[in-house]
Amino acid sequence: MWMQFYAVTGTSLYLVSDKRDKKGVPLVRKKALKGESKIPVGYRFKKGSHLGVTRYGLISYLMEHKDLPLILPVEKINTAYTYEKTCQIVALFMRENEAQDCFNSKNLQICDPRWRKQTEEVLEALKGNQVIIVSQGPEWGFVYS
Repeated sequence: MWMQFYAVTGTSLYLVSDKRDKKGVPLVRKKALKGESKIPVGYRFKKGSHLGVTRYGLISYLMEHKDLPLILPVEKINTAYTYEKTCQIVALFMRENEAQDCFNSKNLQICDPRWRKQTEEVLEALKGNQVIIVSQGPEWGFVYS
């Protein structure tokens, strides 16, 4: 069974899954956009073997060495091995209708406390995932005001 969730940033709504394409890249697809962006709706990440989930965005990356632990926190990855990135995360959702409600709301903020419960539900579901790695670093992790 594939893990799937929705990520809302200040400008976009993404569908995220640990299901990989033929090149081994985890599914990250932009579903909606507010305003303008260099990344159009429908765009999919094209590089990386893993996906980091941080307050600074979703970040695709490649494990540096085969002898490293399988699950390496994104904050420890050399930036030479990072590829694509979203804007900062507002909230994470298991259900698309809740993600749409958030996306259409006003005055969104990073790690928005209005959707803390939904974000924590996704973070809990991602524990132990071998493809989507949640950052635990104090500077990179989810912090609510």
